[in-house]
Amino acid sequence: PAISIKHYEAALNLMTSSRHEDDSMRLFVMLFIANAQHSLQRFGDCKKTLQQALHIAPQCQLLWHDLAIAHEDGAVASLKDLHKQLQSSAPLPASRKAQILRSIVADLKQADSIFSRLSDPQHAEAAIASDSLANLMKFKGDPAKAQKHCERCHHVLEKTKDDFEKTLVEEKQEEEEKKVQLEQMAKRLEEQKQKEEEAKKAQEEAEKRKVVLFAEAEEKTKQAMED
Repeated sequence: PAISIKHYEAALNLMTSSRHEDDSMRLFVMLFIANAQHSLQRFGDCKKTLQQALHIAPQCQLLWHDLAIAHEDGAVASLKDLHKQLQSSAPLPASRKAQILRSIVADLKQADSIFSRLSDPQHAEAAIASDSLANLMKFKGDPAKAQKHCERCHHVLEKTKDDFEKTLVEEKQEEEEKKVQLEQMAKRLEEQKQKEEEAKKAQEEAEKRKVVLFAEAEEKTKQAMED
């Protein structure tokens, strides 16, 4: 699959630089690239490729369908990876866990939003009729399957809701603890700085005292010699 991606990307670059640019062919190549990226679980790259393709054919139901799948599968894969990390011996900071869960929730909500549109038969028919490039894909969405994907997204969101909310609380506590630690560190540094300044001042005073005592002793010695 990695070699296929390189070949498809090379073909896309060649077509992009060509004077006789064919949008329909570009769409097919970009779709192949996205499929290869999806098979490698490079969901971020897959979403970018599909979003670029949607600039060419914004009403193409196949592209929207694959983009929603990429969001959904990416979220599920990230959730599995997160569970593996949590089961490992190395502790995962709450801030990092919250960051991962935010991304998962965002992907699931985006997938749900797209599938909700695709589950509307009237929307699908109107979209296909309005875009000639979309017709080249010969793709007819299945509203029933789209609805099932919505239900799956809702299920995963509901499943992660409690853990997400708990993690947000832990993240806030972690931030507060870090804030306290930073304040304590700043206080210790300020105290250390104050001690150093006081020690320096005491040393300077001691040096001045030595000079005064030396001058007084020298004066007494001089007076004794004169007497």
